[in-house]
Amino acid sequence: MKENKRNITILLVLILIGMMPSVFAGAAAETPEEVPSFVRFVTAIFGQEPGEPHRFFIFLGRFQPLVLHLPIGMLVVAFFMQAFAIWKKRDDFRFPYCFCLGCAFIFSIIAVVFGSFLAMQNDYNADLINRHGWGGLIFSALVGIAFFYKLSYIRSDHEKVIHKKISLVVMFLALNVMSFVGHDGGSLTHGEEYLFQHAPNFIRVATGREPWKDPNAPIDPELTVYEGLVAPFLDKNCYECHSNAKMKGKLRVDTIEFIQKGGKNEGLIVHGKADDSLFYQLMVTDDEDEIMPPEGMLPQLDRDFIKWWIDTAKNDADLFERRIKDANVPAQFMDINKRKKSKAPAHAKPTETKVEEAKAVVEEKAKEEVAKASEKLAEEMLKPVAGKVDFLKDVAPIFESRCIKCHGEKKQKGEYRMDKAEFAFTAGDSEEAPIVKGDPAASYLVKLIKMTDDDDDVMPPKGGVLTADQIAKIEAWIKAGAEFPADAALQDKSE
Repeated sequence: MKENKRNITILLVLILIGMMPSVFAGAAAETPEEVPSFVRFVTAIFGQEPGEPHRFFIFLGRFQPLVLHLPIGMLVVAFFMQAFAIWKKRDDFRFPYCFCLGCAFIFSIIAVVFGSFLAMQNDYNADLINRHGWGGLIFSALVGIAFFYKLSYIRSDHEKVIHKKISLVVMFLALNVMSFVGHDGGSLTHGEEYLFQHAPNFIRVATGREPWKDPNAPIDPELTVYEGLVAPFLDKNCYECHSNAKMKGKLRVDTIEFIQKGGKNEGLIVHGKADDSLFYQLMVTDDEDEIMPPEGMLPQLDRDFIKWWIDTAKNDADLFERRIKDANVPAQFMDINKRKKSKAPAHAKPTETKVEEAKAVVEEKAKEEVAKASEKLAEEMLKPVAGKVDFLKDVAPIFESRCIKCHGEKKQKGEYRMDKAEFAFTAGDSEEAPIVKGDPAASYLVKLIKMTDDDDDVMPPKGGVLTADQIAKIEAWIKAGAEFPADAALQDKSE
């Protein structure tokens, strides 16, 4: 009799959880603003208003990442322990995996509750938050059911073998639910493109995405200013909080239509007047709580770029339809998305900001001086005889000490390998020729080693940039024909 009651209770719990989305979706539809059913559900339980939860709930919600991964790990351990026990027909693991299941159940509930507190802010994509929220509840329920069936099996002195098998099946279902819930959670936190951002092109195309574009490739002048310069800038600095997955302040800037709507803020962009545009004002404000992006003030060049974009636009056509070739884009803005964004702290004082700007100028000059010095040295080395640079004596030691660790036999970062001649001239993920015999300027390798420390793609990424002498030797070697003995096999000799 007790067994039947327990089964009926579990069935009712599952039915109730399954009905919740439709019940609260109907309640949300009656409200003047769109409120996801999950947000309506949690705010009703805790007596809060969607979008205006008490600060204490937000405070607790931000602890979710601390407990989020524990139930996932515990469930995976419990599942494989139980599967192994059934396979080997052993029962000596019964307490450990029951303990893991119990912990997974408790901490999954805590994670769901804390996540619910964050959802109360109602600034996430409605579909994503519904799938993630209800999925998290179902996940917790499945883990709880698996735990109680396992506990029932142990308490019956191993007589109810069917309960052990049911527990394993329910755990398997929970793991599948977890995979979808985890993906949606990642999309909410990092944006929907996070998983596929660095995927190979065949995967990007198969999932309906545009092929990967090298941010350092020349910009097509036929593109509009918005497509070629502004959209990539917004992607790098704004999409994390203002795109399809997450809409802080009800604002999205990932499409032209949503920029024009301006979220809940009036005067987001005032044609021809950056100083009167909220979009620009939030980038230059001294208010630590209002500055955008919240991590800190963007470099002066970035702020100047947005100011120019708005100031030179008389209407929406100028903002979104002007082509680069017709817009007279200042030269310094053409590379706005190619350099690393080193942000000043949000609380930075004017003098501190000026120091950052001065530092950027010094680094830019240093970059130019290094390039000029390496070119001059390369020319000097080539004057006597083109074949003076010996690969094994002059170039191979540089590669072995600074490059082979990441691009050798054991490891090929960026799918590029340079320890042997058969690999060194083949492009990696960048799809650009790394070494073009006779033409250092066209060689992607030279472009990378000539970058400064503040560039994301500088090579080598650690240990400091190459010296002017080392760069000159590599350039001279390439210009002389880039001879790489077929029998040479470079080894990692980094310290």
